[in-house]
Amino acid sequence: MASRPTGNITPRGPDAWLVRISLPADEEGKRKWYSKTVRGTRRDAAKHMTAKLAELDSGTFTRPTKARRQQTVRAYLDEWVQTKRANPRTLHDYEALIRRYIDEHPIGRVRLVGLDASAIRK
Repeated sequence: MASRPTGNITPRGPDAWLVRISLPADEEGKRKWYSKTVRGTRRDAAKHMTAKLAELDSGTFTRPTKARRQQTVRAYLDEWVQTKRANPRTLHDYEALIRRYIDEHPIGRVRLVGLDASAIRK
C-alpha cells in the first residue's frame, strides 16, 4: 500500500502557489496543516515545501505559537529593530520611521496574521 503524500502544491493565481503540508496530530489528536502562499514559480513553491518537509523530518519544524499569531505589526517591528545588526544611527532612524508612520496609523495595531492589502489601504 502506498503512503499518503505529506504535502501538495495548488495554484492560487498568477505566480502564486499554496503549499500545504500535513503535520503530526496535536495533543488532542486533531489533524493539523501547515499552509503558506508562495509567490514566484512552481519551482519556488516546491523548494519551500521540500525545505519544510526536511524541517519536519529533522525535528526542527516549529508550529506558530499563539503569542506569535497574536503579534501586532508594531510589536513585530519592535522585535525586528532589537534583533537587527546595524549602525546605531540606522537603528535610530528605523525607530523614528516606525514612530512616525506606524504609531500614527491604525496598521500598527493590526495582527500580523490579519495583515492584508485591505488593512494596508485603510
